[in-house]
Amino acid sequence: MITKFTTILLAISTTFSCYAEVISQPENFSGSGAEYFVGREYGRPLVTVSLLSGVNRPGVYHIPIQTTLPQLLAFAGGTLNNAEVEDIRIRRVDADKPTVVKFDLNSLMKDTKSMPILQDKDLIQIPQSTSMDNSIRWTTLLAGLASIALSVSLVNQINHHP
Repeated sequence: MITKFTTILLAISTTFSCYAEVISQPENFSGSGAEYFVGREYGRPLVTVSLLSGVNRPGVYHIPIQTTLPQLLAFAGGTLNNAEVEDIRIRRVDADKPTVVKFDLNSLMKDTKSMPILQDKDLIQIPQSTSMDNSIRWTTLLAGLASIALSVSLVNQINHHP
């Protein structure tokens, strides 16, 4: 279901004929932390938002005013497979007081009237599910340890029985 939204988001991006351009990267670039300018048009002001996680290209985005959350996700290459799109958090400062607003992308895509408009200095985080990754790691580790223990036991039995 997430891949359908990624396709929809990419379609939104191409409909508005915007693009994301990498303008700078840290010296030891590891695939994240880049800075992007999206839809640069003469005379059109940009706001700056930070997209921390859950997308293919996290980083700092300079986006046109009135950019919606789904448009930003499209500019960022869509969400990752393990992104928890029902728990997107936007941290913003209103009247010098920070607030966190939560959004469910699935609900947003059903009701396009309530698309959140991003504001200058918004900080967007999309949590990523790691429970399956951790389960696989633990299972692999335990299977490896059991294999070693059985191998040692088998070698001991062979050495003691001529």
